Amino acid sequence: MKRSIFAILTFGIGLLFVFPDFVFARENAMDWYIQDFGSKIVVNKDSSLSIAETIVADCGNAAGKHGIFRILPTRLDIAGKKVETPVTLKSITDGNGTSYAYQEIRNTSDGTVTWKIGDANTVVTGVHTYVISYTVQNAIRFGNADFDELYWNLNGNFWDLETDRFHASIEFPTEVNGTNAKIDYYTGLSGSKDKSGAAYEWTGPNTLAFRSTKTLGLREGITASVTFPKNIFMPYVPGFWETYGKYFFLLIPLLALVGSFRLWKRYGEDPRVDKAVMAEYEAPGKLTPIEMGMLMRNGTFDNAFITAEIVWLATRGIVTIKEVENKILFFTSKDYELEKTGNVELENTLNPAQKELFDGLFGGQKTVTLSTLKNSFYTHIPAITKAAKDDLKGQGLIETSGMLARNILVPLGLFLIFIAITSAGISGYLALSLGLSAIILVGFGIIMPRRTKDGAELNWQIKGFRLYMEMVDKDRATFYEKENMFEAFLPYAILFGMTKEWIKRMRDIYGEEYFSTHPMSWYVGGAGSFNADSFTSVMDNLSSSIAASTLSPSGSGGSSGSGGGGGGGGEGGW
Repeated sequence: MKRSIFAILTFGIGLLFVFPDFVFARENAMDWYIQDFGSKIVVNKDSSLSIAETIVADCGNAAGKHGIFRILPTRLDIAGKKVETPVTLKSITDGNGTSYAYQEIRNTSDGTVTWKIGDANTVVTGVHTYVISYTVQNAIRFGNADFDELYWNLNGNFWDLETDRFHASIEFPTEVNGTNAKIDYYTGLSGSKDKSGAAYEWTGPNTLAFRSTKTLGLREGITASVTFPKNIFMPYVPGFWETYGKYFFLLIPLLALVGSFRLWKRYGEDPRVDKAVMAEYEAPGKLTPIEMGMLMRNGTFDNAFITAEIVWLATRGIVTIKEVENKILFFTSKDYELEKTGNVELENTLNPAQKELFDGLFGGQKTVTLSTLKNSFYTHIPAITKAAKDDLKGQGLIETSGMLARNILVPLGLFLIFIAITSAGISGYLALSLGLSAIILVGFGIIMPRRTKDGAELNWQIKGFRLYMEMVDKDRATFYEKENMFEAFLPYAILFGMTKEWIKRMRDIYGEEYFSTHPMSWYVGGAGSFNADSFTSVMDNLSSSIAASTLSPSGSGGSSGSGGGGGGGGEGGW
């Protein structure tokens, strides 16, 4: 019995000497680790590498495991210059040559390729062998005047797995051998110059072998530097598509520009009105603020139109606006109360867009506060917009073909923005070209709706109306002939974004005393005497409050050291 035990021990010890790199499996493994990682690298004279990696990985009885993934760089940063090292996969198989299921993910923004090996619907346990064969271009460095160099990260410094044993063989052309090549290497974490983690030897005239001397921990790698005489290898020459292909993406925005411009010329360009703008003393075409604003913007809606229209309703005696204060403990907040005057005859004169606005504000109630509309009124905006568009089309002011073209271009542009964002991690050039294309499509879509001849003429008159409001203080005689012009034109001043200027001009014309002796029946302010300055502040606050009610609530919607050189990358399990 003793002799048998002694014989077994002697045989086992002998195996350790005959196979010194033999690796035992870990017991009770609870996650992936690598038992053995072998790499065979053939260095070709065209500066490419043919690489076959055999990875024996074990996940024990860990739950929910599917496979491993391998990540490789496809671009290097050498002295601040981006150098492409294209990687082409040949195959991924098991130890018997059976192909694995895998997913390839290329990220041009950070210059990597990832092979995610395994099936998400298949759970694996125990030991598995992965043989990954691929080629890498542009692997030799020619920057030194005295020698050329293979500076290569043999296994990678971005591992999320430990490696119990690593070994690699590098086969050079016959012109590179132990007599004319100089070897250096680095082991450990990225940037380390330690050499204790590996050893090397020439196993043939032109074959160099490296092996690990200890378990490689997380993010520990082995990098080899082999220098040799010049004129043995040919520098890599990138192909036409590799050199210029990335610029072809710029054709996408060019095509978008040409196509959108042709659509605009046909369906969006307004008839020319070759006349100098002249002052208009009334709102052209008796247009209300929403109608006028959407004609000015070729059918595009803006939330500022709502503020102008509510003030229009007030100045016409259909609603009143009252400033109120809400008190909570020691804090007060300003709010505005809208109330129907009950003039049904005037309500019946409202156009379709105004009716949608009126019903959206009150919803059958007599009074509402703007604060209560904040999280609900925005739902009425699409109906108001559609009614205004239909009204302009019905009046023969905007052509329907341009509206249709916009309804195609704008959604398509927004869709391209989404695609550009999602593709940013895959290709920066593609994301940029799609983003530019989206801007072009949306931009042309916004200006696409074409005014008819009558619409263009009316828009010319609107410019004259605005000109008059800007120069009213120079034409006071005409102003004095009109009654209540300040209030009548105030909604249009809001529409034109010149509320403050309009009130100032009225104060200059009438004087402060006029405002204090002629209170506006449609507006009830806070305590104290009324003056033009305070009314300017009131209009600003009112506009802000109304604008807030039109918005939907948020939530709706190359250096020396380990890790240097080419190759490397990393790996993990999943």
